[in-house]
Amino acid sequence: MAYEINPCTACWMKYQRGDCDINSLNNCLVSTAGAFSQFPSTNSIRGTAAQDNWTQCINDKMTQIGRTPCDFQLNMAPVFVQVPHYFPSLMAQLGDKDLALKKAIEACSKSTYPAECKINCQTDYDAVIMMKPSVKPSVKPSVKPSVKPSAKPPYTKESYSESPSPGDFPTYNQIAKGKPIVFWIAFSLMALLLAYSLVIFIIILMKPKL
Repeated sequence: MAYEINPCTACWMKYQRGDCDINSLNNCLVSTAGAFSQFPSTNSIRGTAAQDNWTQCINDKMTQIGRTPCDFQLNMAPVFVQVPHYFPSLMAQLGDKDLALKKAIEACSKSTYPAECKINCQTDYDAVIMMKPSVKPSVKPSVKPSVKPSAKPPYTKESYSESPSPGDFPTYNQIAKGKPIVFWIAFSLMALLLAYSLVIFIIILMKPKL
């Protein structure tokens, strides 16, 4: 798991919220920050986030004792390696903060300075701040709503027409004016058919009954 290092928090916890002299705090900050670097030294801290952490922590301590950088100049303390720091390498290897502390304390039993070694283990442990894994919001695929086809297709102008009203049919006058030839031919045929029917009817009436 990802984690960050905050030596200032760990050292203030070690000395009961900064209840120590500024030089002891300086030694603790440099020793803790250097333990998490590949080559523990003051040069490995300069130009990194650990240096910013050191500067802020020292300035807070100066404020506590009523001093300022203008009347009190303090440089980083040298890194001492007499007492080992087992926790940082175990933390990087195991990725489990509590398990790394347990293993580190067990290793201190073989150290020349077991008491100081265990103090380093606890301070290094307190300097580790575990980072919560970022959780990406799940994106659900958009689902288009299913559209059921209607039982009957909607009527359009091409597929539907209203029932014709009587006014929709042309009159005889309109036909005579619009198409006179067609009108007179049809009129003559109808007149001949009517006359023929009338003659047949008269003949039937005048035929004597047997």
